[in-house]
Amino acid sequence: MTVPQPDLQPKRSSGAQERGPLVLALPKGRILKAVTPLLDKAGMAPSPDCLGDDSRKLRFPTQNPNLDVVRVRSFDVATFVASGGAHVGICGADVLMEFDYPEIYAPLDLGIGGCRVSVAQPASLPHDPQEWARWSEVRVATKYPAITRRFFAARGINANIVHLHGAMELAPMLGLSRLIVDLVDTGSTLRANGLREVETITPITSRLIVNRTALKTRPEEIGAIINGFRSAMEAAPSAAQKDQGRAVFMKRLDTRDPGFEASFASLLTAREEQGQEVHKPVAEILASVRRDGDATLCALTEKFDRLPLTPAQLAFTADEIAKACTQVSPELMAALDVAATRIESFHKAQMPSNVRYTDDVGMTLGMRWIALDAVGLYVPGGKAAYPSSVLMNAIPARVAGVQRLAMCVPTPDGVINPLVLAAAHRAGVTEIYRIGGAQAVRGYGVWHTDHSPGGPHCWPRQRLCGGSQTAGIWPCRHRQHCRSVRRGGDCRFGHRPTPDCAGSTGSGRA
Repeated sequence: MTVPQPDLQPKRSSGAQERGPLVLALPKGRILKAVTPLLDKAGMAPSPDCLGDDSRKLRFPTQNPNLDVVRVRSFDVATFVASGGAHVGICGADVLMEFDYPEIYAPLDLGIGGCRVSVAQPASLPHDPQEWARWSEVRVATKYPAITRRFFAARGINANIVHLHGAMELAPMLGLSRLIVDLVDTGSTLRANGLREVETITPITSRLIVNRTALKTRPEEIGAIINGFRSAMEAAPSAAQKDQGRAVFMKRLDTRDPGFEASFASLLTAREEQGQEVHKPVAEILASVRRDGDATLCALTEKFDRLPLTPAQLAFTADEIAKACTQVSPELMAALDVAATRIESFHKAQMPSNVRYTDDVGMTLGMRWIALDAVGLYVPGGKAAYPSSVLMNAIPARVAGVQRLAMCVPTPDGVINPLVLAAAHRAGVTEIYRIGGAQAVRGYGVWHTDHSPGGPHCWPRQRLCGGSQTAGIWPCRHRQHCRSVRRGGDCRFGHRPTPDCAGSTGSGRA
């Protein structure tokens, strides 16, 4: 009698359903709650028991029959995706930075789960960055050993890691470490345990991540998942903004779409329409700065940047600038120097020559180029750091012979990327002020003769340079306002740093 043998040969799959559904790894906790509106909009909402705390299940179906979700620890999402256990996932940028898996591609910043990785220490201890410069080693408790080692290594400090998976706040209290590195949102847990945040390592948001091999083998299905998230963010960004404050995505327009012309026209006019909305409040800010000077600058900086200042604190001190330079890694300082040297070389080649000659009738004619006395620089800083804007605006002015270079940069919550200050120092900026927005740009045009320490910090300028499309609508609208009421030419912000001539003196010198 012949016994039938089972067919042990694997069958080649011819479709997505035969290969099984895609698997999306989701982290437990607050990110799962924050991403739920996006999943709903994208048609990928998981079954209700996925969002509850009662179910012991870990894998759940979704509205999309070709997609299941698995619920795992936030630190494990990247591992599941990198190893191929899940095809796509959602995790914080902190996890990606810590593990740095080459098998992962992160196509979208979802703009949710906003927080930061920070250094904290006991509130009873003074924070002296100059003391850090003298350390050769420090003990740090953290669940981010790789991020922590890189951060302190860039400052020439060996981080002796106490690797914990939770309750980091106990480490200084029990003598395990002097410092901790952990995720910080509101800082309330730190304060409740006698700690305070002293340095921000990096801001964090949640990303959509993809297994690179899966993207190559199932491109259409995974592409549909990515586009589903992108469309959900474009259609209802407020759903993705509840946790962080804004969504980050790229708007795509296809010339083949029937509504392309209307969408493109809307995109071109959107910024101008937004500018009309802020015209009145910007005009009020300008009038207030003109009338009250430093008092308004301080009040508006506290209102918009949550940074209380006195007039004497508007400018960065030499010690603060020197401290920032020590916080930049040698590699970045070397890169800054290379960029600055190349920019200097280019603009030296642009320098025009004076002309002087005697014509046929014996008259001496000529043209002489004279540098401006003062130039103001506006460097965006509210959402990201732009050291390139510093170099590309300050260095041409210094090459031209401008003696006074004043720079404004916003510092929300008192935080500034030290690379921006290091770039300003390298470029020869003579004054740096921690203010932004329309009030900062207006400050350049207010005349005060007292520039002594602690005196008024509004200053005359003959030209204002700086910014790009990354600058906010408020400084942009101020520049437009200046064109309508002041003498001299002016240019809108463009894709590259562009000059804005609206000087209070009306000087025709160039």
